[in-house]
Amino acid sequence: SSGIEFTSVNQEFYRQQVEKMNIKLMILQFGVNVIPYVREEYDYHKKLIKKQLEFLKALSPDLNILVIGPSDMARKKGTEYVSYPNVPALRDAMRDAAFETDCAFWDLYEAMGGENAIVSWVDSKPALANPDYTHFTRKGAKLVGEILYNALVKAYGNYQKKAM
Repeated sequence: SSGIEFTSVNQEFYRQQVEKMNIKLMILQFGVNVIPYVREEYDYHKKLIKKQLEFLKALSPDLNILVIGPSDMARKKGTEYVSYPNVPALRDAMRDAAFETDCAFWDLYEAMGGENAIVSWVDSKPALANPDYTHFTRKGAKLVGEILYNALVKAYGNYQKKAM
């Protein structure tokens, strides 16, 4: 998903679901489907994501949102695979949209190693990403979950220290 479909859902229905399920944190991760359509700037995407986040934030005053930026993704260039050059620009647009709507942001691209990280994830033994240079294997998805968990625990620890 490119992450721009939320506003096509009936907002009242969505609000009721958030209320009934008592959702306090929504974690969203998308963007990889946008990457193959390389552009020089992603201000248009930032506006689209911002609109989606505003829609979701309006569902409940207690709803917090964590936006996870896109992972690294590679394409074949000559005889080797290299990261798409636009991943950082798309990531920055999503991060800015998150911050401008008072949402949290986690940078998956950097967490997995930045430029060309997906290549090493595919080549690792056992493989952490599939040979499509886009999707994680089960082990890779588990590792991403562990990295995210550790980042959240660390951030919470830092928050607690500041609160004292």
